[in-house]
Amino acid sequence: MFHSIKHPDHGDSCDELAADFNMDNMDIAFNYRYIQDFLKVMDTENVIMEMDGTLSGVLYKSDSEDDAISLIMPVQLN
Repeated sequence: MFHSIKHPDHGDSCDELAADFNMDNMDIAFNYRYIQDFLKVMDTENVIMEMDGTLSGVLYKSDSEDDAISLIMPVQLN
């Protein structure tokens, strides 16, 4: 999975993450702070993302903690 951001005032950033998925490629955007907050409290190296499409909420779950979940809504891309 490849992550990139371009901001006129703050510059550009790119990150690449290993991911296994069973969907076609898609473009989806999130406020990274919400994902970062979830990942900070996880004690796992693998996270499960469940989604129905690019505009529906994404359920983030730990692969090892049953009670650790977060629902994060995507932002619309132009």
